[in-house]
Amino acid sequence: MRAIVKKVINCTELITTPLAEFLALDNTVIRYMVMHWFGGILLIYTVLLPIFMNKLGINIITAGAIFSITALADVILTFILSRFLDKISPNIGMSLDWLTESLPPLIYSLASTPFHFMLGSIAGRITNILNPVYKVYENEIFSKDKQSLIYTYHLITPEVFTLIFYSFIGYLLTYKFTSIFAFRVVFLICGIGFLFVALIPYKFLKWVEPIEITKHKAAINFPRELYLVASAQILIFVGLNFASMLVTSYYILDKMQGTVMDVLVLKIVSSLVIIFTGLYSKNLGSKISDVRIAQYGIGFFVLFAGLMSQAKSYWMIIAAFIFYSIGNTVWFPHHYSFLMRLVPREKRGEFFGSVSSLEKLIGMVIPLLSGVLVNRYGFFIPFSLSFLAFFMVFLIYQHLAKKAIKSF
Repeated sequence: MRAIVKKVINCTELITTPLAEFLALDNTVIRYMVMHWFGGILLIYTVLLPIFMNKLGINIITAGAIFSITALADVILTFILSRFLDKISPNIGMSLDWLTESLPPLIYSLASTPFHFMLGSIAGRITNILNPVYKVYENEIFSKDKQSLIYTYHLITPEVFTLIFYSFIGYLLTYKFTSIFAFRVVFLICGIGFLFVALIPYKFLKWVEPIEITKHKAAINFPRELYLVASAQILIFVGLNFASMLVTSYYILDKMQGTVMDVLVLKIVSSLVIIFTGLYSKNLGSKISDVRIAQYGIGFFVLFAGLMSQAKSYWMIIAAFIFYSIGNTVWFPHHYSFLMRLVPREKRGEFFGSVSSLEKLIGMVIPLLSGVLVNRYGFFIPFSLSFLAFFMVFLIYQHLAKKAIKSF
C-alpha cells in the first residue's frame, strides 16, 4: 500500500512541478505560447493535405512536383524580404504570418485538381517567408538564462492540445465522416481559425519594436561555429524533407493500405512522446552542454531514418516516430539556445531569413526528387538519404563537442 501511495505522489509531482514551473514563466512568454497552442491545432490541415491529395488520386510524383515548383516563389521572395525583417515589428510580422496562413486551407477546401493544389501551395510558401520573425521575437522575450527551459515548454505544451484535437479529428474522418466533403469542412474551419489567431500578436502580445540596425559599416564577424551549426540546421531540413509527412503518408496509404487514423496516430504518438521526453529532459542543460545534448537528439534522428528505411510494418513506423519525437524534443531547445548566443543581436532577422532562404532553395528540389525516387526505386531511397543527412549532422555536432564549445 505504501508503495502505491508513493507512486501516486511521484506521478502527482510529475504533473504539478512542471505546471508550477510553467506558470512561473513571464506572462508575455506564456501568452506567446498560448498563441502557438491555437495555431498548432489548426495546422492539422498540413497533415491532412497529403491524405486528401491521395484520396483525390494525385500520385506522389505529381504531389512532389507541385511542392517543388511552387517553392520558386518562396525562394525569390524570401531572399528579397530577409533584409527587411529587422525593419518591421515582429508583432506585425507574426500577424501577417497567421493571416496568410489562412489562405492555403481555404484554397484546399475548394481544391480538386493539381492546379488548385499548386495555388494553395504557393499561398503556403508566402506565409513561410515571415517565419524568421518568430526567432527575432523569441530572442527579445525569452530570458537568456532560461532559454533552453522556455524552448522546451514551447515545444511540449502545444502537444497536449494536439494530442486531444488530432485524436478527435482522426476518429471523425476515419470512422464517422469519411467523404471528401468532410476534409473540405476541416480545411475551411482551419482557414477561418487562423484569421482569429492573427489578432493575438497584434492585440494581446507584448509589443516589440524593430531592432535598430547598426549604422556604422564595420563588418560583423560571425564565429566559425555559427556556420557549422547553421549547416547542421540545413542538413536537418534536408533529412526531414526526404522523410517528410508527404512521403510517409503516401507510404502508409499506398504501400500499407492504411487509413487517415493510421497517419494521424503518428502525430498522436509523437505528441505523447514529446510531452514525456520534454518533462524528463528539461533540466539537462544544467548538467550537459547544449552542443552535446543537441548531438544526442540528432542520434535519435539517425535511428528514426534508419528504421524508416527498413520499415516493413506499421509498428516499425511508429517505433521510428518515437525515436524522431525524442530526438526533436532533445535537439530543438538546445540547438536554438546555442544558436541564439552565436548570432549577433542586430543581425538575427537577416541571418535567420538567409538560412530560411537556403532551406527553401533546397526545398525546390527535394519534394519532386523524393517522388521520382519513390516511383523508380521505392520508399527505401528517400529514407536512406535522410539517414545520411542526419549522420552528417551528428558528425558536425561531434566536432563541435570535441572543441568543448561552452555556452556563452
